[in-house]
Amino acid sequence: MDNKIVDAAVDRVQSLDLSKSVVLFSGGKDSLVTMDIAKRAGLDKAVYLNSELEFSISRKYVREMGEKYNIDHVRPENDFFEFCRRLCPPSKRLKWCCKVIKLGFSMDYCIKNNITHQITGVRAGESKKRSKYKVIDKIPFTTASPKYELFQVNPIVNWTEQDVWDYIIEKNLDYNPLYDYGVNRVGCWCCPFNTRAEWQLARDLETEKVQ
Repeated sequence: MDNKIVDAAVDRVQSLDLSKSVVLFSGGKDSLVTMDIAKRAGLDKAVYLNSELEFSISRKYVREMGEKYNIDHVRPENDFFEFCRRLCPPSKRLKWCCKVIKLGFSMDYCIKNNITHQITGVRAGESKKRSKYKVIDKIPFTTASPKYELFQVNPIVNWTEQDVWDYIIEKNLDYNPLYDYGVNRVGCWCCPFNTRAEWQLARDLETEKVQ
């Protein structure tokens, strides 16, 4: 593991006002590494937005990680299935779920808790859109006071997936056991972008929910 990129990530977190910062922990490998780096930087405060759409294995894992990290568990006020009834189920063309259930609520959480910097495990290599992300990006607000500024901090934005796994192995971190099923990402069992294999996994692991 290249200590230089680790030190750089730690420095990025330490440069923030830690009293007004929080790690957004999704239960995935990237946010796990970010949460561990933040703790090394002096910030032991994370939040997990439990929409109850994640795999049961993931939710159990996050609860267990609370023994090592200070993780605040909160549930979004917006009910996913109620939105599905009123609008439509999310699809590849209309993927409203993340913005309504997670993004909007994470911003609301930050406002209520006087948070100005939310720290994520976003990496540039994940997608074309994320390749344009910077270490620190201002998040545009549409529902809050224009006087309130919220920033997204991505301390491992330039890391590769191999860098992430190398860090996990070197630091002996407990990663989400869902990865042992061969998934590349940890998310909602009902994501419209699921592959055929991921839908089959959802049927196997969340049988009562998948009809």
